[in-house]
Amino acid sequence: MSHYQTADALVRIENEQVIIWGQRVMQISFGDITAVAASEPRMLGRGRLDIFTADQRHTLTFTRGQLRELNVLAGYLAQIADINSTRQPVCGSANTTGVSFVSFDVETANRARGSICAVGFSVVHNGVITDTRAILCKPPKSLDGFDPGNVRVHGITPNQVRRAIPAREAIGHVLDIAGGLPLVCHNASFDISALRDACVAEALPIPELSFGCTLTWSRKDLSKLQNHKLPTVAAALGVSLENHHDAGADAYATAGILLSLTSKRGSSTLADYTTATKTQLGSLGPAGITACKGTNSTNSSSRTPTGTPRRRPPKPDLRADPTGPLRGQTIVISGEVPGFTRDEAWDAIVAAGATPEDSVTKRCTILVAGDGAGETKLGKMRRLAETGHPIALVDSSEFAELLAGQKIAALPNLAEVREQKLHHAMSLVGDAPAEAIHPSELVRGKHYTAWVEPIKQLKRDELYDEALELLLECVTACEQPESRHRSSPAPWYTEQAAIIYRKRKDFVGEVAILQRWLELVEDGSQRQQLKERFEKAQLLLAREG
Repeated sequence: MSHYQTADALVRIENEQVIIWGQRVMQISFGDITAVAASEPRMLGRGRLDIFTADQRHTLTFTRGQLRELNVLAGYLAQIADINSTRQPVCGSANTTGVSFVSFDVETANRARGSICAVGFSVVHNGVITDTRAILCKPPKSLDGFDPGNVRVHGITPNQVRRAIPAREAIGHVLDIAGGLPLVCHNASFDISALRDACVAEALPIPELSFGCTLTWSRKDLSKLQNHKLPTVAAALGVSLENHHDAGADAYATAGILLSLTSKRGSSTLADYTTATKTQLGSLGPAGITACKGTNSTNSSSRTPTGTPRRRPPKPDLRADPTGPLRGQTIVISGEVPGFTRDEAWDAIVAAGATPEDSVTKRCTILVAGDGAGETKLGKMRRLAETGHPIALVDSSEFAELLAGQKIAALPNLAEVREQKLHHAMSLVGDAPAEAIHPSELVRGKHYTAWVEPIKQLKRDELYDEALELLLECVTACEQPESRHRSSPAPWYTEQAAIIYRKRKDFVGEVAILQRWLELVEDGSQRQQLKERFEKAQLLLAREG
């Protein structure tokens, strides 16, 4: 018989039962235990041990002084759950697959990926989550500074890890638990590179293992989600995520996500699932990291392997999360991004509310430097940056984190970018004509002809709202009798406004602005040209209706 003291109960192990003496006495048979989940106590919160049976969860809490009792009891009960998993299917779930893996998550003390201050894992055997734990640890000595931004995210402070085990021990524990099973992470490019960097910082040999990524897989199987952040995917699949950025909770949710995805595909093993999704597991070893990615990855040439032209860059999804870090950005990729074909990367960019483009221009705000990034695009990016153009350079791993919704890179402030573009366009305003000007011909204190270059620049910068507003003011000015004493109203402003309306697929606006000009002009070649555009706009409007 063994006794364990918790914060609010006494736990006894006897006669193959867990007996909990608290406000009331509870008995749990060893044979009923399907899984356990443990998280260590923190400065401002108790640790907890959840014991799962087929239809219940029993929670025990532990103070910081009871850490040993928590770990010993959790380890003992995890062994029982592991034994039970070989005799029974998943309990409390429709999933009865034979998928086995260890989900893995880390929290870091600062921007250095190797600065691991917590690890979390869930062990899955034959489709059953048998053990979940969160372990606080001291970051490697060379990376042990805590950044306030990281602390705000996960709540782990230097004091909380002062007496914790070193990162090297926490890593060793996870690898021992995993054995030969693959690790599975949500955004594996971060967690696996963090594992590698921590091993380097701790002078440990780089482990050799395979890994999967639920971020990659959820993008394939849940492509219509607004984003693929861990909470979003978990919620879409009905997977519990009680405390996001607790390493144990995140690992548990990751395990649940993969079990749900494999169940939906009818895959009984991880190999079956990767075949069904046309993906392959990634790998970590002394030679480096190979990403978990699609097996049909292609290069970034302008043509497919069959010689047919690739599609043009798509437009951003306006339904994307407005708070996402990539919303509104214009992104160019140079080289290959692990885990993505070019089209898959574009689709992910669009889903994040950003615009993908083929080449680096003044519209570009982010350049992603993938494997084999070309010097041409990098050179253009550097030249733009030297002129003060706001543009950020991110690597493949940072790109994956940004797609996952993590604000990890210093990106251009789009409001400032817009203001700079607007200021530049307006600085191009020309001089007034030499002849006398009637007040009705003035637009913002200048003759309407002075605004041609600013309008062109606004259009080039895709500041269509500002361009259209200015164009409509100019259209009104050149329609005035004083402006038309020698000829018909200048058609250029009307035509440019019509072009913007069509870009927006606002055929009502296009028809109205063209009709307005045609009613003032009776004949001439310019009238015929705008009449043809007017008739095309009417046809498009009729089709839309």
